[in-house]
Amino acid sequence: MNRLFHRHYVTTLLVNLLLFITFYLLNASLPLLAAQKFEVSQGSLGWVVTAFVLATVCSRPLIGHWLDRYELKRMLLLSASLFTLFSCLYLIILPIESFSLLLIIRVLHGFSFGMISSSLSLSVTTLIPKHRQGEGMGYFVLSMNLASVLG
Repeated sequence: MNRLFHRHYVTTLLVNLLLFITFYLLNASLPLLAAQKFEVSQGSLGWVVTAFVLATVCSRPLIGHWLDRYELKRMLLLSASLFTLFSCLYLIILPIESFSLLLIIRVLHGFSFGMISSSLSLSVTTLIPKHRQGEGMGYFVLSMNLASVLG
């Protein structure tokens, strides 16, 4: 296929856009919500963002190994399912009012974010025609940058 903008490529761009919008929205709003809900120090509130980012960074080498070992489609479905599950768990965790539980969910959510963002990055390279790699990756990265503006 020589076309760049086909159904699978556009779907990948939209999923990546929504993924990063979720990332930016949660990293901006969750510490403020946690400050209102929990009586913890400012330093402890910093862990709301730090736990997510550390887990994301730590997941990258593992997901890289798993992507070499297992089918890409399976890893995409697994990571998307985990990311969705952990995103929904905030609705259950926040009413419980347990800061420790919130941090655990942030770690798991960050790990799943690293999984899905790495899987999407690999999958998009398989969807772009070889002679349009630069342009195709440019649009993919643009979806991340656009998410920071929208999020």
